[in-house]
Amino acid sequence: MKHILVVGFGLAGALTSIELAKSGHRVTLIEKNPLPGGISAFAGGGVRASINAEKTFAYLKETMGGRTPDDVLKTFADGMTRIPQRIKELSLINQSTVVLREHNSEVKPSHQYGYPGYDSLVSIRISDTPSVNLAEKFPHVRCSSRHDGIRLFNIAFDNVAANANITVKYNTILEKLLKNNSKIIGAKTSKGNIDADAVVICCGGFENSIDMRHDYFQGQGQLTYGFAGNTGDGIRACLDVGADLWHMWHYHGGYAFKHPDGFGCEIRGADAWSPQELNPYSKRPLYHILVDKNGRRFMNEHPPYVNDHGWKPFEWWCHEERRFPRIPAYFISDEQGRTTGAWGSVRTNQPNAFEKYPKWSEDNQREIDMGMITKCSTLEDVARFIGCDVNILESTMSHYNNQVCVHGDTQFYRPKSECRQITKPPYYVAEIYPMIGNTQGGPRKNKHFQVLNPFGDPIPGLYVNGECGSIWGHVYLGAGNFAECFVGSEVITNHIGSIYANPLDK
Repeated sequence: MKHILVVGFGLAGALTSIELAKSGHRVTLIEKNPLPGGISAFAGGGVRASINAEKTFAYLKETMGGRTPDDVLKTFADGMTRIPQRIKELSLINQSTVVLREHNSEVKPSHQYGYPGYDSLVSIRISDTPSVNLAEKFPHVRCSSRHDGIRLFNIAFDNVAANANITVKYNTILEKLLKNNSKIIGAKTSKGNIDADAVVICCGGFENSIDMRHDYFQGQGQLTYGFAGNTGDGIRACLDVGADLWHMWHYHGGYAFKHPDGFGCEIRGADAWSPQELNPYSKRPLYHILVDKNGRRFMNEHPPYVNDHGWKPFEWWCHEERRFPRIPAYFISDEQGRTTGAWGSVRTNQPNAFEKYPKWSEDNQREIDMGMITKCSTLEDVARFIGCDVNILESTMSHYNNQVCVHGDTQFYRPKSECRQITKPPYYVAEIYPMIGNTQGGPRKNKHFQVLNPFGDPIPGLYVNGECGSIWGHVYLGAGNFAECFVGSEVITNHIGSIYANPLDK
């Protein structure tokens, strides 16, 4: 039995601890916050899996754009084929209901891009968690009822709690990795040193590190969900012992309203779709457009995967204007739009979140009363709010209503079926910001999920899993981060087992 230190009690840390403990290792799982879950607990909750590793590898290779090595992708694709069975086994602990949805072009697709091999992808969700009130069990997690990340995390949480080989320590901050020569031998934490035969970093990315965002992102002013825990601690600790970095530019996110408490509330209603295969649809009619500081549209407000690459059009720096003219951008809708359903969604992980932050109102009136959205009688009032020329704004609205909604959006490719005219005052306007769901960058890793130095050599005894060091470096496959948590936990456990199976390494 070896002692393994796992840093971070989100889904990646929980699954890694479970697999290691099942293999006979003693695990210490530390979490710097007083409560578990990280961003996993309020994520969408689906897990991407595969029914054909070879075809999935071909699909992944296209999504990576040459930024991730083939051997890493092959390992990942192979591991994805075992995810369904592993989830079923884990769910036995609390009799949660597991639903596997295979590819069907007549319903929501199991992909977003239509690359070769897409039909090998399946989606897994936890549809029911009987005999437990999740709001009472995890009162720090606020998410939409359609997000079942909390149900998936609940399964992992219960498996951690039931395993005597796992010791959980909250309020324990990773400060520094310890090494003997080049071998990682533990960590210095806020509660003292912890000796370990290996360390697995699972403590998320750097979306709440202002300095790292300034260093690695072109755009600035992004909003994050209401969870302050992911501040790049694990990335800095890996850098301190010689790690290389990859994918630091890339993050998963869309666009969002700004809550008075400073976090983002992502746009609601625009669902994922594949332009190659399925006509787009949304959960509610999309009676809104986005305009820049000059009052002009600049993007497809309903791209194929709005909650992943919806942020990208915002981050353009205009040298002539000497500013980011799209940060913030501005949401515009009308009275008909207000009454067709909620414009935003509230997700957060912090103490008493479920009680403190109510669900976004279906008629949007609470958010208007809070000042998140401003009611305007005329387009002149809207232009005054934005600070743009009313003539430009009126031209934008006229073109959208009379050309885009009638003939289609030949400039930005917004699906015609998702265009609704905005013609019934009063109008509603709000600042909109790019939204970071989670970063994808971090320490570079190999197919064993070992952290690599700048020369491509593994740092002995150091691994990463989950958001920290994620493989996604070009476009993101929906539910791929959760898939990575499952695959990484298996790969890391097998590699540690193979190392210590060698008598010379014992």
